[in-house]
Amino acid sequence: MERSGICEAPLLLYDARCRKPHVRAAGVETPMATSPAMEPTTDLDAVRDLLSDELGLSAAAARHLHAGSALFGDLPELDSMAVARVLTAIENRFGIVVDDDEVDGDLFATLGSLTAFVTRKRGR
Repeated sequence: MERSGICEAPLLLYDARCRKPHVRAAGVETPMATSPAMEPTTDLDAVRDLLSDELGLSAAAARHLHAGSALFGDLPELDSMAVARVLTAIENRFGIVVDDDEVDGDLFATLGSLTAFVTRKRGR
């Protein structure tokens, strides 16, 4: 729909803070109904999504990550700069604080070890 040269078609947005799609139409933004498939159902799913977002992994590559998947040293996208980015994203997305002394090679050994750390820090 166009009026006065301005397109007023609904615009699909994605709110990274709450990880929910939104629709903006006529200047009003409302949360969109989501299916269970769109929501991370476990900490493992949420950490996988975070890695996918921060490392720019393809959907296919992200789907193949499981708890035993090796991370640091096996994922070329996960270099030392990416580790810092991922840690910041973990703090922001999960509302936790990661202390410097908690970060070691074992933390990024596998998706399972990173997920266990997030779960423990969240007090679950």
